[in-house]
Amino acid sequence: MSSIDDAVKRAIVSSRQPRDHDSRLRRVAARRHAGQGLGYLDRVAREREGAERRSRGLAPFGTVPATTSARMSAQKRTNTTPEMLLRKQLHAKGLRYRVNMPIPGLPRRRADITFTRAKLAVFVDGCFWHRCPTHATDPATRGEWWRQKLDGNVARDRETDEHLRRLGWSVLRFWEHEDMEQAARVVAAAVSRSDR
Repeated sequence: MSSIDDAVKRAIVSSRQPRDHDSRLRRVAARRHAGQGLGYLDRVAREREGAERRSRGLAPFGTVPATTSARMSAQKRTNTTPEMLLRKQLHAKGLRYRVNMPIPGLPRRRADITFTRAKLAVFVDGCFWHRCPTHATDPATRGEWWRQKLDGNVARDRETDEHLRRLGWSVLRFWEHEDMEQAARVVAAAVSRSDR
């Protein structure tokens, strides 16, 4: 009797499981798109391409020296000193805001400070990473790679500004070397204008 019950249970359980492999294939495709779980042939092709570039005296795509990678990883992305100074000034003026809020419609991009009711996004940009006209420098080592990286940052900033403006937001950007007390006055004026 129990063997019949077990057979019925197995039949019920197996009928609940999908018969096709579409869901598994979708998961594999998603991992591949994210760069995870590459198959053997994909890894071989990448290794071959890297070896070919090295033989011509070029660095493989997407590689940077370990010291540069460590230095870039150590850079703070949020709560930098200038950003904290601006937030302190804004809080002292009685303004309340959101920090590090995702930008709608743009994955992996965030505004440093946002006033959602006023639809105001505030960014505090680092002089090196965003190419300040006063303090921008071009690294000598791997100059072409850095030029492309930093130009890409600036282009992404412009794209973010345009996207927010299309959504009806105002955008304020300040350089890290600017006086944050003055920047707080500008932000406070913009918030009070939007309240009217």
